[in-house]
Amino acid sequence: MNHPTLARMDINLLVALDALLSEGSVSRAAQAMNISQPAMSQTLGRLRDAFDDPLLIRAGRGMVPSALAESLELPLRGLLAQLEVLVSERGRFEPGTSRRTFRISCLDHYSGLHLPGLMQGLERVAPHVDVVATPLGYDGLAERLQRGDIDLGIGVFLDSADLFQAKLHDEEFACILRAGHPALEDWGPESFVRYPHGLISTTGRGKGAVDRVLEPLGLARRVGLRVPHFMATGPVAQSSDLIFTVARRLAAWLTATYDVVLRPPPVELPGYTIAMRWHRRVHDDPAHRWFRDQVRQSAA
Repeated sequence: MNHPTLARMDINLLVALDALLSEGSVSRAAQAMNISQPAMSQTLGRLRDAFDDPLLIRAGRGMVPSALAESLELPLRGLLAQLEVLVSERGRFEPGTSRRTFRISCLDHYSGLHLPGLMQGLERVAPHVDVVATPLGYDGLAERLQRGDIDLGIGVFLDSADLFQAKLHDEEFACILRAGHPALEDWGPESFVRYPHGLISTTGRGKGAVDRVLEPLGLARRVGLRVPHFMATGPVAQSSDLIFTVARRLAAWLTATYDVVLRPPPVELPGYTIAMRWHRRVHDDPAHRWFRDQVRQSAA
């Protein structure tokens, strides 16, 4: 099959276009590709000629993509990711010699609990494989997986996004509070809501699972602190009267690390599932299948 348009296009131009769209700056894109700024400016000129479009337009001190550039960004990112696999692995994957980088977006307590085991396993069987872990943001997760910004999303998923998904493990809630906390003397629903609580919220707004269970009981708690990170709960609980309700696995780890105690919630809270999600573009790739197996094993 002939591809006359592609035959005239230098693949490096597409790589440069991806960098320009990602960075929104000629100088930052040049730095990302390890070339000079004049060379990147010349490349942008060639791209403008090839697409007959400005692609990036000056706006104040920065640059914004044209309408055409915006429409190209997602499919270009996916295309380059597939091309990278095609060229570098050619359908094979050898963990012992691979220098691949895998990118995951995960809850921060997953980082604390499971990344140690994952990295320990990789050191044994794939010593040159790198992992980049970033905070989980549910908004736009599907688009980031599609673009190839990340390879896996790990968290609690309630929607039915058009993505592949696999369960890592089931989880339940537990409470942590400081040793000697007065609520421990009469641990029940009334004493539970008598003292201030901490709530993990990435947005700083909204209610938690505890609030939704308390409401039908005619009870309400005061949330004295909202924090975006699970790993902050241990030191805060240790030094205050705040009560935190977190994943039981995390609570068990925190009791071994801080001067806090674990108690089952005094109200019945539903359990939930920690899962990983990925896009169809990497579903059949041998390297990604292997990496998902490593993640699954480390979370077991």
